[in-house]
Amino acid sequence: YRTDCTKLSDRTTLSCIIPATVPSPLGHYCNQTEAAAHLLFKCPHKADVWNVVDFTYLVTSTGTSSQRLFIDISLLQFSHYDSAPTLLTLTTFDVVGVVLTAIWSPHWIDHFNHIPFSSTNILQIIQTKLHHLHAIAPHH
Repeated sequence: YRTDCTKLSDRTTLSCIIPATVPSPLGHYCNQTEAAAHLLFKCPHKADVWNVVDFTYLVTSTGTSSQRLFIDISLLQFSHYDSAPTLLTLTTFDVVGVVLTAIWSPHWIDHFNHIPFSSTNILQIIQTKLHHLHAIAPHH
């Protein structure tokens, strides 16, 4: 929702609003301007996560890129995505929601608590949450 309304709390936005807390619009690890697409998809650390998610949990006939995925999520257009066959009880919305949450929280935990963002840890969290959701989802 916040991405769709262009109200995402990225470093570019926050450095303008609260410069004492977020003094620079540059990402902590990659030193690139952190706007919404970069925070969630284009940062190399986040792109690593999405590459595994795209290969493991999402199926698309058209192929995807971080830019395409960002646009599709911003517009909630998932008609050309499906969940992987191992997660048939889950929707694309379920998968994307879990991934966004798994990226968002550690990103800001890193900023405020100085606990490094780890793609490996994020992927383990995603796997655990998706399998848990799959286990409790109604089977058709």
